[in-house]
Amino acid sequence: MQACVCSFGYRHAMRAWLLVLLIACGNDREERSGRYKEIDGTSFHAMLANKDEASRIETIRVQPLGHDAARYVITFKDRNVKTVVYAEFPGKIIDEIVAANIMYNVKPADD
Repeated sequence: MQACVCSFGYRHAMRAWLLVLLIACGNDREERSGRYKEIDGTSFHAMLANKDEASRIETIRVQPLGHDAARYVITFKDRNVKTVVYAEFPGKIIDEIVAANIMYNVKPADD
């Protein structure tokens, strides 16, 4: 009986990781197309804290990836290339987005 529980837990965990990988790989293809530029989480926090930089952001799409992480797709008012950040979710970043008065939505990557 105990082996069945472990096996079930392992299969469930593997399915979850497979889903995360499929989402990440699909988004990676978009990023390689040149329509996206990736930045790190520290730079994203700094961008949100800087009023001039934050005012250039039109919207942010948050795509939860599971395991306390998300993909943030940033659309700027003055650029065609979007910026992508992989960072914690939920967390302080959402509070920073709200404080900067930036429109955002939370949606799975496949929508």
